[in-house]
Formats: sequence, structure tokens, C-alpha cells
Amino acid sequence: MKRGPGRCPRVERPSRLIEREMRAAARIVTGCPRSTPTHAVMAEARLAPMEERKKVLAARLLGRALALPPTDPLRRTAEASAPSRLSSVRGWRTLGRQMLAEVEVTAPIEPVLPPRIPPWERGGNVTFCLDVGPLRTGATEGEKIRAATRHLAALPQRATWLWTDGSVEGGVKDGGSGAVVIWSDGEEEDLKTPAGRHCSSYRAEMLALASGLEHLLDNPRDRDIPIVICTDSPGTARNRATGSTSATSGGAADIRGSTTPGGAATTTTAASASCAVA
Repeated sequence: MKRGPGRCPRVERPSRLIEREMRAAARIVTGCPRSTPTHAVMAEARLAPMEERKKVLAARLLGRALALPPTDPLRRTAEASAPSRLSSVRGWRTLGRQMLAEVEVTAPIEPVLPPRIPPWERGGNVTFCLDVGPLRTGATEGEKIRAATRHLAALPQRATWLWTDGSVEGGVKDGGSGAVVIWSDGEEEDLKTPAGRHCSSYRAEMLALASGLEHLLDNPRDRDIPIVICTDSPGTARNRATGSTSATSGGAADIRGSTTPGGAATTTTAASASCAVA
């Protein structure tokens, strides 16, 4: 608390008090001398400034709120605008919108996943094949291709085949998803879906799977024959098989809960990129 001549006491903002304590703790943790610049001490301690952390938390809360169903009270609160009584005080909605604008994240925000079917409950006539058979350590490309060929030959041949793949630049941005549908009569269809400017490889793979399944649902051909889905992402197939709670990408379709055309049997298999070429 500071006093000026003839003025009322002025109380420091809580964020400044916390910032001061964080800097003192950072010097103790890192052992940096007092002559070390503050920004270097905070970087060495891997602590973000309070102002930046405040913006990140506000953006995270706003994003989670906007991903909720439209009828959720928090979603309605996030979409509303409240008048500000003090120009120096900004709420989490204002800070969140500013932060999202800075990183060029625009609406709509991807919705959260619907409730998943527990892994101990049957999700219809769905089979997951998470490997292509035994392979020795250090197997050559030829051995992998032969193993994949044997594995694919053991799957239903008179079926609708769906091959999916996703890709991102640098693992974090400009994602794209693609799928190829091969109908039982040999006709092929290519599907392409943008995965977003900010995207992970996992999300791109899941969007490829989702777009392929949606296309099959929208075009119910060959109702009485099986559907074989091939992906080069073992993690994608494994999470769908186990109903893993770590699969939180809202654009991902849950195979266990999906309805295939005519209730056809569905087989999902994973093969490495080199095997998929075969």
C-alpha cells in the first residue's frame, strides 16, 4: 500500500503482487543473481508472466464454454456480452476473444464429443484388427509388405473398403484429411476434408475416419456386405477399439457408436504407411 501527499491509500493490483512473488520464487528456484534480467529469470524457470497466463486461461475457458451444447448455461454466458463498468477491468470473455483473435482462431469452435459407449459394452457388429501379424524386430520393407498382404487377404474381399489418412504441416498446422472409398463393384471415390489451420496429426487422422464414415452413411450402397476400414494410424484404431477417454477430438466419429448402412459388419484394421501401399 502506498500513500501520496493528500491522497487516499492506493492498493496494488493483485496480479502485480502475484507477479512480484513469482519473480522472487523464480530467482530462488533458478539460483540466478539479482543482476539477471527479469525476463531471463522467468524464462529459465519456465514461468509465464501473469498477464500472459491470464490471457491463456481466459481463452481456454472461453473455448471450452463455446464447445458446449447451445443449451448449456455456460455456453450462453460465453456468447453474451456484459457492459464493463471500469475501462481497466476486462472479464474472461473479453480477454478470451482477444487472445483467440491474436492466434487467428475463429468461430465456430469444435463441439465436445458426445458420450461414448463404454468399452465393456458391445457396439454392434464391429471388429478391430490392431496388427498385421507377427513381425521380427528390424523387419525389412519387403517383410512388412508381405505381412500386410497376408493380413489384407484374410479380410472379407467382397466388401466396401475405406482407406483413410491424415496429414499436417510440421505436426501442428494446416491439416488435411483424405479417404478413398472402394465399392464392391470396383468404383472408387476420393474424399478430401480440411482439418483446420491449427491441427494435430491425431485430429487429422480422426477427421479422415469421420468423413469416410459420414460418406458411407449418406450413400447407403451395398447394405448387406461388410465394410472394411484401413488406417495407417494404430493409435486411431486402438482408441476407437477401447473407447479411450484420451480421444477428445470433437471431429472424430466413434466407430463403436456409429450406425453402418443396413447394420453391415465393420472391420477396422491398422497398417503402417509402407504396408498401405501394398
